[in-house]
Amino acid sequence: MDTGVTAPRRALHVLVVDDFEDTAESLALLLRYDGHQTDFAQSGSAALAIARARPPDVALLDIVMPDLSGYEVARELRTLLGQGVLLVAITVLESEEDKARGREAGFDVYFTKPADLRRLRALVREVAAWRARFTRGEGLGVAAPNGASDILSKSNRKKSIN
Repeated sequence: MDTGVTAPRRALHVLVVDDFEDTAESLALLLRYDGHQTDFAQSGSAALAIARARPPDVALLDIVMPDLSGYEVARELRTLLGQGVLLVAITVLESEEDKARGREAGFDVYFTKPADLRRLRALVREVAAWRARFTRGEGLGVAAPNGASDILSKSNRKKSIN
């Protein structure tokens, strides 16, 4: 079966957070199929517990959740993990004000539901490839994959939310 996504060069740990179990579990399974290690949570507090025990490389966060909002979880993850985690919002909220709140909370990328799974999977794959090059010592002097420089560069973070 051709999924349109090649295997990652380095498996990432991806944390998927959505209060709808089927959504969280399905997305985690899809990313596991792509070769990544995944955890999923149905609440912000559960997500933070997982992140403290096993820090993710990428966190995919719904924003509207019953206990802690995705904004609150993003802020806490940014405090815990700094720039070492890629924060991706996946939400039904789509106004410019919502996106601005996402930037303020620390999100690097903002998808509105239904998320384009090809773009999402490609993003995770690009981050894995970039991290593999960085881990091999090629460092920041190597051009990041298409779009990843905007996503991973702190100075360009605001440009990456669209």
